[in-house]
Amino acid sequence: MLVRHAPVERPIERLVQREAAIQEQKGGQKRALCYGRSDVALRSGWEVLVKNLAPLLQGLSCTVLYTSPSKRCYKMASLLASFLTEKNSLTMRVDERLLELNFGAWERQFWETIPRTALDLWAANPEDFAPPGGESGAALCARVKSFWQDVSQQKENMCIISHGGPLRVLQALVKGEKPNLFASSMPQGSISVLPVFASDIVHDFAHKTHL
Repeated sequence: MLVRHAPVERPIERLVQREAAIQEQKGGQKRALCYGRSDVALRSGWEVLVKNLAPLLQGLSCTVLYTSPSKRCYKMASLLASFLTEKNSLTMRVDERLLELNFGAWERQFWETIPRTALDLWAANPEDFAPPGGESGAALCARVKSFWQDVSQQKENMCIISHGGPLRVLQALVKGEKPNLFASSMPQGSISVLPVFASDIVHDFAHKTHL
């Protein structure tokens, strides 16, 4: 008697991309800028990253594209959607839960100019600390968790374009780990593929950078 194995469960692909690198600020001399919610221009050449990503989304048959409303993510998402909508049925959705951490009064300051005592307080307790007028790490984790709970129930392949902070939290949630708010971020412009089964168990975590 021959018995064929049961159908193999196919993963549902969640592809995430971090925003491309930003343009150097005038007078910055390559000094690191704090720009969580601030609108800053993308560095020249970002369109190539999007163009290279389009065939991967097409191959995975992605039907939904989620993006942070930040201009630097929205521009990438809009261009990506324009490459795909002619051949695929793709829906673009803007979700504020994908925004970067709000750094409040620190926004658009060079990191080296922010008082060291404040940075030490942040490093000691990143979940509860919030910059003046800004957002705590716990608030960031809560909204990203809310987003993931919603999209993880969807049985369709998707792409998510966001920032270093939210994607760091998202990757931890997908792997069932507690988010480390100071863990290494995905390189700017890089992608990760998160195959999630219908049972919502992560089968694999493949990291790909700089398409």
